[in-house]
Amino acid sequence: MWRLLLTMFFLIGSKNLLADERVIIFNMPEGGYPPYMINEENTPHGGIIYDVLELILSKQGYVLKTISVPKKRELEFFNAGKLDAHAMIKELVDDPSRYEFSDPVLKVRNVLFTNIESPIIFNKVDDLIGKRAITHLGYKYPTLERYFEEGLIERHDTVDERAMLGMLLLKRADFAVVNDYVGAWIIQQRKWLGRFQVSKKALTTYDYRIMFSKKFRLLVLKFNKELALLKENGYLKKIIEKHIVCNDNDVCT
Repeated sequence: MWRLLLTMFFLIGSKNLLADERVIIFNMPEGGYPPYMINEENTPHGGIIYDVLELILSKQGYVLKTISVPKKRELEFFNAGKLDAHAMIKELVDDPSRYEFSDPVLKVRNVLFTNIESPIIFNKVDDLIGKRAITHLGYKYPTLERYFEEGLIERHDTVDERAMLGMLLLKRADFAVVNDYVGAWIIQQRKWLGRFQVSKKALTTYDYRIMFSKKFRLLVLKFNKELALLKENGYLKKIIEKHIVCNDNDVCT
């Protein structure tokens, strides 16, 4: 009898271990980062990055589960094995060789939003000399730092992108530096269509990727193949358009 119980215990334990190995713990920041990750009241329900990740992982037999980890503790959780994946920009990670990065899911473009009543022609940074910028509190802007330090461009920080665009509507500055998809999502949510001009030229451009724990190297190879298919067959574009609508004046191009 005891041998039967031991065998059943072993089989159940092995099954649970296998199930745990097919679970990917993904970081959904508290409040999310719409439209990339939407996490309202700590209930994740989508977003561009989330939808892509869930779709591809499900095809590989994985289950996606989420937790909300503060930014300053992300790497601590990774290194402790409590977090398997997170949306990241590789160039902004210290020692990226410690992790596995997917191919770029999409581009992160920081562009200039201006009030439609007073648009700015932006071809080079010098075009912004003498202007007042609305920027995100705590963010760094490498291409603008020298101009801020020398007083050539005035910087005014605020708490988030919604407040930045709101201040721009009140004409408290000449432009705001906002990610194009984030700006698009806010404009649609706030019903501010037709009230902004968006620069065609980006101030900075980065690749947005999924950063995985090192143990998922083989999974990342499969992930990249599936991601390439989503781009080729146009399904990635459909996922993006599920969350935001692009047009010439207000939002992404």
